[in-house]
Amino acid sequence: MIAGTKIGVAIMVDVFLPERRMDNSLPHCLRGFAVLRLARCTLVAAVAGISAAGVLCQSPAATPPPDKPIRVPASVTNGMLIHKVDPAVPPDAHGPAAVVLRATISKSGDVEDLQLISRPTDAAKAVKDAVMQWKYTRPLLGGVPVEVQTPIVVALGPAGAVLTDQQLFESATGEMKAGNYEAALDLSGALLDRYSYAKDAQSLKKLPRNTQNLLRAANEQIQSAGSVQQYFEQTGIRVKAMGNGVTPPTLTNHVDLEFPPGAERNSAGPILVNLIVDPNGVPQYVHVIKGTGTAFDESALKAVRQYRFKPSMEDGKPVPVLLNVEVSFN
Repeated sequence: MIAGTKIGVAIMVDVFLPERRMDNSLPHCLRGFAVLRLARCTLVAAVAGISAAGVLCQSPAATPPPDKPIRVPASVTNGMLIHKVDPAVPPDAHGPAAVVLRATISKSGDVEDLQLISRPTDAAKAVKDAVMQWKYTRPLLGGVPVEVQTPIVVALGPAGAVLTDQQLFESATGEMKAGNYEAALDLSGALLDRYSYAKDAQSLKKLPRNTQNLLRAANEQIQSAGSVQQYFEQTGIRVKAMGNGVTPPTLTNHVDLEFPPGAERNSAGPILVNLIVDPNGVPQYVHVIKGTGTAFDESALKAVRQYRFKPSMEDGKPVPVLLNVEVSFN
């Protein structure tokens, strides 16, 4: 262990929705919600609702409908569900507490295409068979029917069962550890969507402390997801999860921290930095996920960007991985 730096496995998720990006206008705890640009209007998933008619947004009638499905969060499409079939899960089925799918809803409100995002199990197959029979109100954009694509999270258990916040987060963590980043992202997003009404710091402070902690942890996952998606879009290479044959990277070049001018040595707590270590051992998409909001954050970023690693290996080949680095100025 090198003094001043603690390196650990990043609990982060791959991103499926390219529209999902950081929105610094939201409270820190809730940043990372999807921002969906539809025609000439913007829906922030943390704020916007949907009518019973399935109206996504009011835009000029002259606006042509999109030529591909619009990606929207589950918090929007949940309000459009008008017919639900409960899954016939085998009584001896084992698996996670939730099943995650990704659906394309047709212009008529039918489930047109359905992908299983969770790990394939007997329970997941039963859930998929049931969801294929669900019916939604027609999705409309400016009065024009459109196709939408959305994640669906189904709790396993008695009919009408609802996952607790803790179960949602634990399910996301379990999928992440299994290397199923898409499912982990959807589960974390579903947790944040539950508290979309908490739009300012005062609202957040009124939530139970455990809930605040869960939201922060889920938000950290979503913050780093954007960098993974950008890396894949630019390189065509998927970031790997460490374990299951993927070795962790080894720090080979450490750079000393520079104290901001006039700062006291013990005036900043630990700063958590997330990065991708590429196949050449070079940090990419370095960003702070837990910081101080002061010049200490930039100093930490400056140092970590200069780190070099022996890259992670899989089957004898170097691969990119996500990594958390804890930087301490004490």
